[in-house]
Amino acid sequence: MHEGRLVEQGTHDELIGISGGFYASLVSAQEAAAGASQTTRKASLVEKAPSSLAQSEVDLDIAVAVEADEPEEVREKKRITAVAKAYKVPWRRLFAFNKPECGFFIPALFGSAMFGTVMPMEGFLLARAMRAFYDDDPAELMNGVEWAAIGYTLVAFGALIGATLQFSCFAVIGENLTMRIRQLIFAKFLQQDIGYFDDPEHSTGKLSSSLSSYALKMNTITGMQLGVFCQFAASIVSGLIIAFSADVKLTLVMMACLPAMAGAGAIQMAVMMGMDGTSAKKEARQAAQVASEAVQNMRTVRALVAERATRDTYQNLLDKSAEGQGKLSSMSGFWFGLSNGLMFGGMALGFCTTSSAASSLTTSTTSSAASSLTT
Repeated sequence: MHEGRLVEQGTHDELIGISGGFYASLVSAQEAAAGASQTTRKASLVEKAPSSLAQSEVDLDIAVAVEADEPEEVREKKRITAVAKAYKVPWRRLFAFNKPECGFFIPALFGSAMFGTVMPMEGFLLARAMRAFYDDDPAELMNGVEWAAIGYTLVAFGALIGATLQFSCFAVIGENLTMRIRQLIFAKFLQQDIGYFDDPEHSTGKLSSSLSSYALKMNTITGMQLGVFCQFAASIVSGLIIAFSADVKLTLVMMACLPAMAGAGAIQMAVMMGMDGTSAKKEARQAAQVASEAVQNMRTVRALVAERATRDTYQNLLDKSAEGQGKLSSMSGFWFGLSNGLMFGGMALGFCTTSSAASSLTTSTTSSAASSLTT
């Protein structure tokens, strides 16, 4: 557009090829301004560290000269791959996004710790209740059962408070983080030049999908995932305290099984959160792109009588995505079953050790049960 009139029309490559055109002149001016800014930055850096930076600039010039004959798409893919390999997650910057909600982290982590102690306490109370039913004295039996009932009530009340604090506070933190991340991503989209949107990889459907998925991933890393780690740590600490106080020998046996059981837990978490499935996700994004562009350009689709072709393309992409998800589900089911087998195998070993110790009268039934259940 120039002075309210449409002077040039086409893709980025077509317009940039017009010598002396308005669009080509605008892009040249932007590149010149960016080059001047980069030159100024290099000069300031060379003043600080002339020897090392001078060598790095020479290496960079050589690399650019070697790759000059390669297509631009190949160079861009290599650059993205190199950046992805060398990239490290800036945890400090991620948590800085949640700085306005820093007051919610304390009750959220406290609630996670409370909720993490629920399962070990349930094991301890269950062992006490089992021990009470073996008592021949009716009065002692009632006292033991009443004590376990009161304990379960307190544990339930603590679980209610802990779960409420954990999920509500982390929900507030996560929603505000998602809002800020989406605002920043959308602002970066608006700052891109026209050629960025001509790339099929940057279509409307894919950009809309990434606007949602990227923010959700960051919310998972810095939100609920942190609460899960705190809950897991609280479960381990409280479980070990109860187990060692009940029976040291059985606890050591169960700790020997800990690597296998921890690996099984990691497999279960990976399965529940969803394994990679990169190809299936790619097909799903392409299907979303086709649907989005078809709806936005429905008049063109109708004019070209392309309804059936568009539907078939969408259906083929969905079929490929479903096929990939089917294979992924089969693998996930296998690993989930294997992880459950490892966990129950460790528990079986613990109960076997308990029965052996009880039969030889080297430990009490109550202590063995408490140690086995809490570990």
